[in-house]
Amino acid sequence: TIAGQVEAVVGRTFEAHELSAILLPCLDFSEEINLVLDADCTVVSASSTAEAWLKSSYAKKGERLVLEELCSIKAGSAPVSLFGSEYYLASSMLEIEGFSLLSLREAAKARKPYEFLSANYISFSFLSLAGYIAIIAYLAYFWRKQGRFMQAEKERLEWIEERYRIVANESDDVIFEISLKDMAFEANENFHKMFGYCLLRWDEAQIKDMVFPEDFEIFSRMLNTVREEAGLIQDKLRIRRSDGTYIWCHVLVATLKDENGRPLRVLGKITDIDSQMQETEWLRQKAQQDSLTQLYNKQTTHNLIQRFLLREGKDGIHGLIIIDVDDLKHINDTQGHLCGDAVLVELAAKMLSLFRSTDIVGRIGGDEFLVFLKNVNSRSQLKLQAKSLIDAFTSEADGIEYSCSIGAALYPEDGETIDWLFKNADSALYNSKRAGKRRISLHGETQL
Repeated sequence: TIAGQVEAVVGRTFEAHELSAILLPCLDFSEEINLVLDADCTVVSASSTAEAWLKSSYAKKGERLVLEELCSIKAGSAPVSLFGSEYYLASSMLEIEGFSLLSLREAAKARKPYEFLSANYISFSFLSLAGYIAIIAYLAYFWRKQGRFMQAEKERLEWIEERYRIVANESDDVIFEISLKDMAFEANENFHKMFGYCLLRWDEAQIKDMVFPEDFEIFSRMLNTVREEAGLIQDKLRIRRSDGTYIWCHVLVATLKDENGRPLRVLGKITDIDSQMQETEWLRQKAQQDSLTQLYNKQTTHNLIQRFLLREGKDGIHGLIIIDVDDLKHINDTQGHLCGDAVLVELAAKMLSLFRSTDIVGRIGGDEFLVFLKNVNSRSQLKLQAKSLIDAFTSEADGIEYSCSIGAALYPEDGETIDWLFKNADSALYNSKRAGKRRISLHGETQL
């Protein structure tokens, strides 16, 4: 349209069956009778099938009667009877000059795909019913089976719980469980018997206060392992009792996971091994100690000094002193070995009182002792320490006179290993013995 004037018309022609596909998309009449009628019931367009059908109908009823019959049909979709035959009709008003679209399909053809289903309706109904019954029967069997399984699982868990309860009550050990969700702590009554108090939650601050300070690193390692992974963990550590004393315990824990693989609970056992540990420590000390003086024996003294020099003491200044009791053989010969042993025990006690607990004091021979002084810092300090030994070891009681001779060496000046220090200190001791009794010799010099 230009300036209100119609200049051109664009249009397209449609076959009747094409209009049926556009206007009646839900119905398939593409191969059937498709007609377009105008307001005067004149056929405007017809498909090839419709043309053949019209010719046949015209021959039987006459053209005018046929067209009037068609125009009498209302728009919509319904089964109709035309000229003694049954059809399914779909019609639609085109609103173009009163045109209407009619699509007819013979009822026999329309019902043909469903004839098999209609003929076998009873059979299909029976099969459907049988299928429903089978499904219901299977579901009933499945539910019964699940119910039996759940009941069996419940009984199994109850049996495990009862067994756990019996073991927990009859055992002398502490059996405990920790919920990692809320950190709740549950234990049998042995916990209170063993430690004298109760624990309701796995509180780290409270647990830290329970563990011996030197063992807290062990505890932290166990705690981290419990949090991060599942498995069996065990170790020895000391746990505080209500009276403030600590006892050695063997702690064993196992982490349990949930269905997603995340740590869920911790089951554990605490066993009192304090008496065994004390016995082991006593045996260890007996193996390290000289049976007469209770000082370290020769091998233990050597090992302790060597370990110290290889680790924390390698950068310091330390002193090694060898003490030899003068004329111990004369005391044994004149007073008896019991008297000689008493002298050695007395000298050992004096040495322990003169030196720090961190120093290493040992008996390395029948009448020889060794003292390793940590962090003496200078040769003059080493001389003062040796002088105090000379004074303490010079005594006369009950007619028994005894004294000592000393040889000393300074680390690292006189040797950087225990073997070199001992060799040089022993050489200095030889010089003292050769010079006479009650002498002090340092490696490289002699003090009378």
